[in-house]
Amino acid sequence: MSYLYGDSSPSPLQVNIIELLRDVLSFSVEMLLADEEVRALSKKEIELRGSADAEHKRIEELSRIVARAMEGAPTGGDETPTAHCAKAIVHAADAQVRAAIEMVRATLLAENRQIEAQAGEQRQRMLKALEVLLCKHDLPDGAWSLQLQQQGGARYIGRIALTADCGVEGLLELEVPQVARIERIFGGPLEVHAPEAGGFFRKEMKMKPQRLDRYALTELSLTDEGSWLKLRLNADGTGGGYDLTFVIREGQPPETRIARVSEVGEAAPYDVLEADAPKLHQLHERVVTCAEEWRMNRKRILEAKLDDLVFVEHDEPTVIVERLVEQLAPTVQEVARRSKSSTELVIKQLLENGRREEIFVSKAELLAIVATIPPRLRKLFVPLGLEEAKPSTRPPPPSAPVRPKRKPSLPPPGMGPDDTVEMHAEMTSVSSIEVAAAEAAEAAEAAEVTEAVVVEQDEK
Repeated sequence: MSYLYGDSSPSPLQVNIIELLRDVLSFSVEMLLADEEVRALSKKEIELRGSADAEHKRIEELSRIVARAMEGAPTGGDETPTAHCAKAIVHAADAQVRAAIEMVRATLLAENRQIEAQAGEQRQRMLKALEVLLCKHDLPDGAWSLQLQQQGGARYIGRIALTADCGVEGLLELEVPQVARIERIFGGPLEVHAPEAGGFFRKEMKMKPQRLDRYALTELSLTDEGSWLKLRLNADGTGGGYDLTFVIREGQPPETRIARVSEVGEAAPYDVLEADAPKLHQLHERVVTCAEEWRMNRKRILEAKLDDLVFVEHDEPTVIVERLVEQLAPTVQEVARRSKSSTELVIKQLLENGRREEIFVSKAELLAIVATIPPRLRKLFVPLGLEEAKPSTRPPPPSAPVRPKRKPSLPPPGMGPDDTVEMHAEMTSVSSIEVAAAEAAEAAEAAEVTEAVVVEQDEK
């Protein structure tokens, strides 16, 4: 599936980047919130252990205090009732100390188990978030392989293995609702040649036409190295048929191998005729096209790893968030740059008959997804460029009024320099008086307006 940028220019996009980005953000939020809970529980576990150790030491100190007290007590001899009482007190104190220490240990053990259970729930929450993401999307720069097998002749069940450059490996269960026949996959009749015994008196093996479109695809395996197809007469895998193997060769058509299989399962390989090879290559292409659709029928995650470690046991599972953001950031920024609105991300999907469908999302909607995590964690998403620089809301400082400067005028004819200075001083004095009078008049007018408003309010 191909997409254009929002300005209708061509793009290398083969997936709905907007839907992927929205789901990656939701996944990231779940991962980060769960990781915060795990870290808080780990901190609580350390605090409880420290508190229990301190309690242990205080209890043991009680035992030593009692022993020292009894050692210095006057008993009147080793066999006196007082001496026996002192020994009994020490023994009783030791018993109480041991019981108290055992209680502290049992309480700590119970609390640790509860913390481990809660931490396990949060790790499963992370795994569930990954499952939701992988059931809908292939991760950027990833690869996949699948295996399908008919179940009861009615549907396929199987597995798909996913790998991605972000360090994730996933194995998911597939379920395809209907077993496909070759006629539907190929789009019509498919005839190739296969050896068959012939002759009335002398049985000889001859290459005769065979209709593969009458068979059902009962098993399929697709990998980077090639494909393996199992065709049988009946959808439940019974009856004779053919086994096809396609070995991928870079820059060349796949190497094709075929074997005819009897009803009892005996396989007899034979060479593909040159005239049949293009038909079988076309069949392989059609099967791969169908597998592209079938591989999205994902039900649940079976296994998951991060950096070759079991996903739920990884010490820093949130590194996947940083890696995904780093991978998506250049594409998201380019989509934003080519969107006509600075507040939206826009792409266009190419449909049939030359039509286009616009797909868009507001940046505010995407930011709302990550608004539920602490601000210090939101910094992880800055590379996506979703937050625009906000203008300052602080009003500008008031500027001082600037009066226009008057240009000095030339003195009238017959007036000397001294007379000019005296005249200038007089004009300055008069100008100052005029300015003061004007300001006083404005103040008086404002006072009258205020008084009128007050009077009007009183009358009301």
